[in-house]
Amino acid sequence: MQAGGGGLSAGSFAELSTFMKDQQVLLEKQQMLLLEQQKEAKRETDQARQDAEAKVEAKMETRMEEQRQQMQEQKQQLEEQRQQMQEQMREQRQQIEELKAPQEAISAQQVEALTARLEAMHAAKMLSDDELFAVEDCVADFVEARASCEVVTMETVNTNRAVGKAHKLVALAEAMPGDAMFARQLRRKFV
Repeated sequence: MQAGGGGLSAGSFAELSTFMKDQQVLLEKQQMLLLEQQKEAKRETDQARQDAEAKVEAKMETRMEEQRQQMQEQKQQLEEQRQQMQEQMREQRQQIEELKAPQEAISAQQVEALTARLEAMHAAKMLSDDELFAVEDCVADFVEARASCEVVTMETVNTNRAVGKAHKLVALAEAMPGDAMFARQLRRKFV
């Protein structure tokens, strides 16, 4: 019995040993399969992470490009506004310069019109020679005073007696359309 029993024990041990080896191989295969699955899961996770990062990066790039475009548009608008403001400032400076420019109180055309009217009144015997000469002296004094300044302003009218007198003479001539009335006022005020 022992021999048979020993054979059985030896057979059981061999079977057990084969079973254990088979289990060992199976376990190693399962471990390798598990490692492969883990590696595949890691690759998939890494790929998913890379895809997510790429999407986030693409979104960020899109947002940054949109912001760049908005900034470029704002820069363009600001440049246009700056140019408009500069143009407005140039126009305002020009207006200020025009306002600052001395305003002529008596123009050359007014003096020419006055002398032509005086000569016509003298020719019509409304003014005597002496009266004409007295008024012409006022005009000559004005012309002499005007030669000493670029523009005859109201300040010059108020500070220079000859210019002030000529200014009154021009104002009177323009305000009085009738020659007879004008001749009487010339005699009263300037002769």
